[in-house]
Order: sequence, then structure tokens, then C-alpha cells
Amino acid sequence: MKRIFILLSISSLFLAGCDSYLDRQPDDALTSDTIWEKRNTTMQYLWNVYSWIPNDADPCNNNDAFDACVSDETSGSFPNSRFGRYLFETQTPDDTFTSTKYRNMYYGIREAGIFMENVDRCPELTDGQKSEYKAEARFLRAYYYFYIMKNYGPTFFNGETSYEKLDEDVNKVDRTAWQPLVDWVCEQLDMAAADLPDTRDASSELGRATKGAALAIKARLLLYSARPLFNGQVYIGEDGSITPSHMYDGIKDRDGKPLFNTTYDQKRWEVAAKAAKAVIDLPVYSLVNNSTKTNNLERGLENLTNLFVDDLDNTEIIFPFMRGGATWRNRAFPQWMIDGVDGWASICPTQKLVDAFAMADGVYPVKTEYWDTPAYAHGKNVDLDNPAQVDPNAGYSESGSVNMKNPLLTLVVPDKAANRATPTQFVNREARFYRNVGWSGMQWVAGNANVKTDLEYYTNGQNAWPSANNVPPTGYLALKWYAPTINPLQGWGTITWPIVRLGNVYLDYIEALNEYDPTNPDIETYWNMIRYRAGVPDIFTVYPEIKGDKNLQRKYIRRERMVELCYECMRYADIRTWMTAEKSRAGYTIGCNVKKNNDNIDSDFWQRSEIGLEQYGYGETYRHGPRKFTKKSYLEPFETAEVNRVPALRSSQNLGW
Repeated sequence: MKRIFILLSISSLFLAGCDSYLDRQPDDALTSDTIWEKRNTTMQYLWNVYSWIPNDADPCNNNDAFDACVSDETSGSFPNSRFGRYLFETQTPDDTFTSTKYRNMYYGIREAGIFMENVDRCPELTDGQKSEYKAEARFLRAYYYFYIMKNYGPTFFNGETSYEKLDEDVNKVDRTAWQPLVDWVCEQLDMAAADLPDTRDASSELGRATKGAALAIKARLLLYSARPLFNGQVYIGEDGSITPSHMYDGIKDRDGKPLFNTTYDQKRWEVAAKAAKAVIDLPVYSLVNNSTKTNNLERGLENLTNLFVDDLDNTEIIFPFMRGGATWRNRAFPQWMIDGVDGWASICPTQKLVDAFAMADGVYPVKTEYWDTPAYAHGKNVDLDNPAQVDPNAGYSESGSVNMKNPLLTLVVPDKAANRATPTQFVNREARFYRNVGWSGMQWVAGNANVKTDLEYYTNGQNAWPSANNVPPTGYLALKWYAPTINPLQGWGTITWPIVRLGNVYLDYIEALNEYDPTNPDIETYWNMIRYRAGVPDIFTVYPEIKGDKNLQRKYIRRERMVELCYECMRYADIRTWMTAEKSRAGYTIGCNVKKNNDNIDSDFWQRSEIGLEQYGYGETYRHGPRKFTKKSYLEPFETAEVNRVPALRSSQNLGW
């Protein structure tokens, strides 16, 4: 067993509440002597510490994580949901994901502290078991701090003491500066890693932390700390220029000391790279690259299907969440496609993400130097005849069609795959495109279920407005965990959600390496390992002119991240910590013209169109208007009740709130 599963069982000792984390909780039932006398009840307490891990695998849940729905990679079907308000920056401090991103994390921190203080009292555990279980709690406590920090920045910190011993006088409580927090969390993760096993036995230890998980979270925290948001609050220009924003310089502790790093330090990139390399060097993990196909497209598709759908116990996922498949598959299933199945169709790629994928030969149809610029306008302004915008070597066209079988269906359900007239822009794309993007007119297969039609996302189509209300506003559908072999009437199966996987760590490593050593050969090595697994040619074979150029490599690495990690709740943190969200997440979302009455090949349905120019249908088109992202949205606000309770927050609330 070369990875861990996150155990989801919540014991009868599970403690929850809705008051402030600073309040003392009733501990008697949880810390009585009887709990620590028996191994069984001691372990139940440890499972309770695990139970606070946020469910990122359900990105549409208003009570859990939502990062996949509020970045520039997707649009959504639910306009009045909490994440819908984030898109238009109409959320308030009391209308955020406080319980998941803040309050629940402190409950988990508190429970981890109590466990660590008491586990040595259990006479039925060996000294080795006590050390290992304490390391698990230490890892979880550090992970919960990391989760708060990536969303709120500097936060309240209580060190080794559990919150039952926190001074109730909140007048003495203050936020701790970013850098000391980072140093302490990394120290804790190193301590945990030293006492955690390399691997776990899948038959008896599902849900248990490993050394790799601890080191991987440390590497991710250090990467975020090296990026502009937490590394001096700077903007990095396309020419590599560093421009301070000073937006957090005035947020200080009681002693007048800045809570955020106020100067840019390139050394932080080197620290982050070394931490990522430490994970890579563990002799435990490897990319899923076990396809026997010889064709690049088929090989890439089979590898990716093994990673995300078929091989739930694979060597790539370092820190996963084992979930019922409905948490994603139902959320990304077309509505009214099968009688008895009410799909949500709520995770919808934007045109910008669709454009991000390469052709089968690795050439990007929309040039990287143009993609993600203001002129590109999220995909609205693409002149196919302008070689500065569209690469003539890509062979890309947006007119006509090709009669072809969908490559994903051909691989997974070859006996069901049938020819369809496919818009030329979706032909001859890389494997990751077909594993991630569905389009109107695409054949849909759901095991042995009676599927009514192909995908129809034009007005009056089977899966579109007004026939359905859960409608992809862009006319595209996210497919990453789509399993054509599954009939949802018989169950949604299971998915392994990757909180961290090795492909992610490779990209972290080359990003950090590029910022201080752009000619390092490891950039090419690990970048190409990701692309080879996906059936895509080597990056410097396709684009030799970018090799060793830090600024160009930065742009291409960021594009690679968007493609490789799409829908994995990484993009929102990426554009925030890069401090690019003010341009990446602002303006009209672009997609197909879903207001048209058909998706015929020559229909205006396929025109790149602004989503929400006027109120129409449901989802982002219903709410209508351009998205908004200003400086205040780089970090979450502390809720009003907490600001009122804790005097320190009245002068150190995050910017703009």
C-alpha cells in the first residue's frame, strides 16, 4: 500500500459546535479516564481528529470546500449558492465558508492537541504505537493550520497547548505573523514525518497518515509561502519585474509588527524546491504510467483513466480522500439524461480551460503568449487568422466537423462508442482534453442504462434550459471522474480524491526551481514525465525557444498546471497566491452561445460568447454580469462575530473587509 486513504467514519465521540473556537468546549465526556484506558476508545478519539478534514471532493457543497467552482477554470449551475456570490464578489464576512475553512479547523486542532496530551495514558498501547499515533495527530494539527493559513493568512496560534487550556480572556489573543507560523508548521510536519511509516496496509490501516503525506503538505505550504501573495505581496510582471503592492503592510499585531512578509525574498523559492524534491526522492511514489498502448493518445487516456477512475489504490496519490462517487459524478452528470437520475451538471469548464489544452502533437492552438492576457478576454477574442494569437502549426480550426468516435469512449466502452459529427476544434486534441472536457453533441454512455440522447446544451435541448435547470452555462461539462461503465441507477462507484498527488509535487518542484535556477535540467526532466504520461510530446521539443527563459517557462508551467490539475481544487489557490486573480478571475466568462436553438455544426451555438450578458436560463447566465475580483478577495474575511469577540481583529481584519 503506497498511499493513504482518509477515513471518513466519525465516532460517537465526535464533537461539533457552532460557537467560537475561542470558547472552551465541554471536555468531560471526551477526556474522561475511561477513554484513555482502552485502545478501542483511544483510537476512536484519533478517528475523530481525522474527521475534520474538509471534503474537497464535493466542490458544489455549500458547507464544504468549493475552490473548483470559483476559479477561472469553471462556471456553475447554481447562481445563488455561496460560491456563486464569490464569483461576483457579493459575499460578506458572514456569508463565507467560515465553518469549513476556519472554525472546523480549530476544532480539529483542539482535538489533536487533546489526543497528543492523553494518548500516553493508554496502557493497552506499546510505546511505538503511542509515538506513531501521536505523530498522526501532530500531522493533522499541522494540516489544519495549513488549511487556515492558505485562506486567511496569519492566524491565531496556540502552539503545543490544546484549546482546553487557552486563556479565556480573548483580550490577550492575537494573530501570529506569517513567517513564524510557517516555520512552526513545517517543524511539526518534520516531527510527524519522523515517526510516521512510509506505507500503510490497505487491508487494516485505511485512513492513516504517512511520512509522504507530511512532507508533501510541508512542500505545498512552502510553495505558497514563496509565491507573491505571501512573499512580500508583490506582482511579478511578464518581464519578471517585481512590483510591491503593500496591500497588507498596514496589518500588524498588537506590538505594531507586520503580520505579513513585506519584502520579496527569492530564497524562499529554493526552500520550496528542496521540500518538493524531498517528497519526489521518497522510494514510495511513482506516476501512474502503466498503459500498454503504443499510440500516444490511447496511452495517455488509459494512464489518466487508471489514475482517476479505475485504479483506486495507485502509486501516485500521496494524500487522498476516499469518497463515494456521487460526490463528483452526480455533480457532473447531465440532467434528464436517464430516467430516475437527476444529474446536477454543475461543474462546467470555461472556454479558457478548453483553450488551455494542447493538440495531440503538443502545440497549443491559442498561443501561450496570448492566452491569459487582457486582450484574450478569457477566450472571447481569438482571431484564427492572426498568427500572434493562434499558432498556424497547430492545425486548429473552428469550422466544419469530422465524423469520429470519442477517444475516451473508444478506450473504455469500445462496443458502445459510435461515430458522431464532431466540431473540428475538438478533433486531434491531447488525451487530457478528452479525459476532462465534454461538449454539446458528444455521445454519452452510462453503463447499461438507457441513455435518452447525446449531450444537448442548446436552448430546448434535452439537458438544457428550459427542459432542465441544472444547465452548464458554458455548454461544456467536466469529465475528470466520469466513468462510462457506470450505470448510476446501480450506484455511483467510488473515487479517490487527490489532496496531494505526485504529479502535483512535480509541478510544484519545477515552478519553484524555475524562479531561482531556470536552467536546471530537473525542470525538463520532471515536466516531461508529466507530459509523457499523458501522451504529450516533450515541452522543449515542441517549444525549444522557451528553454532556460525564466519568464517564458513561468507562463508555460502555469498553463501546464491548469491543464494537469484542473478541477482538483488547486486553481483558485494558484491564482490567489500568484496574485493574478485580479485579471484571471475578473470579467465575463466565455463559453458557447447556449441561447441558440441547436448545436448544428454551422450553428452560432459554437460562437465564443460572454456568459451572462443578459439574464437567461440558470447558472451564471441567470445571475448575469461580469465576474469581479479585487484585492480584498485574495484572503477570506474573519466573520463579524469573531471580530466583535476578539479585539485584535478590529485592527487586523484582512484587507477590504
